[in-house]
Amino acid sequence: MKYITLLALVGTLGCAAPADRPADVVDTKKSEAPARPPRRELPWTEAFQEDAFLVADEIEVIGPAGIRDHAVIQQNEKGSYSVRTTAQGLVQELRATTFPAELRGHLDKWILVASRSLRFVEVPEEVPVRVRAVGQALFRSMDGEPPRRAPALEFFGTRPR
Repeated sequence: MKYITLLALVGTLGCAAPADRPADVVDTKKSEAPARPPRRELPWTEAFQEDAFLVADEIEVIGPAGIRDHAVIQQNEKGSYSVRTTAQGLVQELRATTFPAELRGHLDKWILVASRSLRFVEVPEEVPVRVRAVGQALFRSMDGEPPRRAPALEFFGTRPR
């Protein structure tokens, strides 16, 4: 019985109410900086929502924050994958390590195939999405339009405001 009384006494001493806190305990909730208002998320561009493919030696996609939700690089044994931050922004890149190589990626419903490098850059500014294909570029939309071929092709997609 003595042990039960002692345990009850120790238990009540260890559970002090918040008003009984020592004076040197600082409430950090009062000293926090005010929260930033949430950043308004803009809707995504509709420019890459139609089935299409783009083939070139090098393909670079540059876009604003959120592009990572719409762009994918498929890693494989024929390419060396890297992610790094630069002055330009967050860069994801797949470079060919053997030739010929087929480096694949996606931008929404577009299939991207490069033989030398495939690169996605997320920049901190609000910019249009730009897709640039260099070197024997071929674009084919699945909507029946004739394919486009050129030494370089460039496409833009702007987010609605």
